[in-house]
Amino acid sequence: MARDILHVGDVGIPIRVTVKDRETKLPRDLSDYVSGTLRFKKPSGTTVDKTATKVGDGTAGEIEYVTVANDINEAGTWYVQPVEVVTAGDGPWAGDADDFLVRENLAEP
Repeated sequence: MARDILHVGDVGIPIRVTVKDRETKLPRDLSDYVSGTLRFKKPSGTTVDKTATKVGDGTAGEIEYVTVANDINEAGTWYVQPVEVVTAGDGPWAGDADDFLVRENLAEP
């Protein structure tokens, strides 16, 4: 992940993951990326899928989703997993899940 700690209400934050080959553990070449989804699991256990875009030319195996209003709405540990990743002639497949922390904002005085 590009940033390991977010805050409730953060907007415009790229959540980036590297899709790795399950056998070699090396980044998959996504230069011919067709589509992909990042599945988020909130601290409450609710899951939500978001459409991911490839980062750069795809050779580093990175995909990301940029947060919008109301996405990051719970404090605690979140999980993100690339699922349904498709390249031309390959997939779909899923990658390993990663976690990140979302903190509450301080109350106004």
